[in-house]
Formats: sequence, C-alpha cells, structure tokens
Amino acid sequence: MLPSILAARSRFDYSFAGFLGQPLVPALWLLHSRPIVYDAFLSIYDTLCLDRQQFGTGSPVGRIARWLDTWSARKSDLVLTD
Repeated sequence: MLPSILAARSRFDYSFAGFLGQPLVPALWLLHSRPIVYDAFLSIYDTLCLDRQQFGTGSPVGRIARWLDTWSARKSDLVLTD
C-alpha cells in the first residue's frame, strides 16, 4: 500500500492525518511538502498518562507521548480539535 501512496502523492493538495495521526505526521512531513491537516481529537499523552494512568507524566513514555502530541500540532498547517 505504501508504494501506491508514494506514487500518487503528487495528485493531492494536502495530507490528512486522521485518528491517532501523531505517528503519521512525521512521515507526511518528511515525504512531501504538501500542507498537513492533523486531527488532534485524541491525545496520546492524555490517554496513556492521565486517563488510563498506564505511565507517569514524567516517565520516558509520558515525555515522548507529550512531545509527539506537541510536535505533530506544530508541524501541521491546520489542527482540528474539539
């Protein structure tokens, strides 16, 4: 599937990183220069550290999750939230 996405990427005006888009935003940012629309309705940090309390807020996983949430929002051209 990835080769077909790479081949067709020049036909799109923008990229959309939907549900759990945090891991997808870095790949989109590196692959092409199209604007990125990021759906930030789900926060990895909030889910893992605050809601489910699987990791502490200062733990390595918590810090990475918070960084990934923040970085994804900063590198996107449009962020959708509720």
